[in-house]
Amino acid sequence: MLLLFVVNIYSLSVHYRLYINKHCNTIYSSRRGHTMATAQYQTLDKLKAGVDEYKIKVRVIRLWRGSTRTGEEFKNFNLILLDHKGQRIHAFVPTKCVEEIYSQIIVGRVFSIKQFMVQKYSQTEKFRVVRNESQLIFSKDTIIQEQADDGVTIPQEAFDFYDHSQLIELSNQTTYLADVVGIKKDYDQIRDLKNKHCQDQKKTKLVITDGRLANEEFAKKALGKNNVKTIHKINVDELKKLGKNAIEGLFMLHVTIKSIDPTFGWFYNACTSCEKETKMENPCPICESCNRYVPYPDQKFRFHVIAEDMTGKVQVVLGHREARTIIRKRCLHLADEMFTEEGLSKTLLSIVDKDYSLVIQVREMNVVNNFNVYRANNICKGFVGLPGATNQSANAKDAQTSQPTTSTYNAGGLSDIDLASN
Repeated sequence: MLLLFVVNIYSLSVHYRLYINKHCNTIYSSRRGHTMATAQYQTLDKLKAGVDEYKIKVRVIRLWRGSTRTGEEFKNFNLILLDHKGQRIHAFVPTKCVEEIYSQIIVGRVFSIKQFMVQKYSQTEKFRVVRNESQLIFSKDTIIQEQADDGVTIPQEAFDFYDHSQLIELSNQTTYLADVVGIKKDYDQIRDLKNKHCQDQKKTKLVITDGRLANEEFAKKALGKNNVKTIHKINVDELKKLGKNAIEGLFMLHVTIKSIDPTFGWFYNACTSCEKETKMENPCPICESCNRYVPYPDQKFRFHVIAEDMTGKVQVVLGHREARTIIRKRCLHLADEMFTEEGLSKTLLSIVDKDYSLVIQVREMNVVNNFNVYRANNICKGFVGLPGATNQSANAKDAQTSQPTTSTYNAGGLSDIDLASN
């Protein structure tokens, strides 16, 4: 069965675990999916116009500004807020309180908010960004406080699903935005599970694609089965001898991290929207990619490690996701720690002299320019095996002549690999 996947214009393309709510046509997503009610906060579906004593706990999942027809941005801006029940609401921040509120908001983080106005949409208002009968209006009296985020209580995202039969109806109406259309394919059966809080939930894994389905070649690729990209098990010496045919290929090493190179630091300041590195300018950092000021950038892990096995040493860059996987902390949690003269903390040094399975995606510069600094594609603690036929070492000769697959497999996780340490 194929479903039409409709998301408003301010949604992003992401990979998450998806949890279907009781209405079956709206899903919200969380990396670990838990929705525990918090008594002192009101849920978004219970807000009523005319009441100004509400306090809500929400995740800010979108922030954007409108613009004139000439492209000039308005000072006021908009938010989409998401609560623990997967409910969404649009919030508008007028110009008179932009300076106070913009400096406090970071997309993706959780906040408690109070002293705002709940306003009903008029029947003639068009192009609403979420399916909610009300919106929030902030003011100079609005109080916003960032809250601890366990990554569980409030989901990371929320999307809407619709069947193909509803396409004409959706395209003819102007009350709600329906801008991103996709096809659901290659889905697993819905399975029951209990989360770590012993609550019953349902889980499924699926692939969603969008694109030019009228194009025969695109449709063939989009609706065809993905070929799984092979991961070869090699050692450090073999990695350095790989030829041009190995470019973009995935290779796993069993290594010990021997040290962290403090020369390049251990974090970077990231744009709160696109997560790319900001550039320091006057009066505050800017994101050249988004072309906007970022007064309070996020801190993201990025540091170089020296890893080795029996055949040699290699320098590897661990990005934010890989570092978080083995450190289990955020950058801000390291701020209160004692640092060595080299600029490293106890938490950072805790990964040294430990064994890891490291997945490297070889880049062109590694082979063509003989650049022996590699970026990690994935990492986990301990030595793990590869499934089936891929659990074999590719010797230097094989690695140089083997053709990397052209599949769209994303090795963003080691979910297909036996995680039992050998």
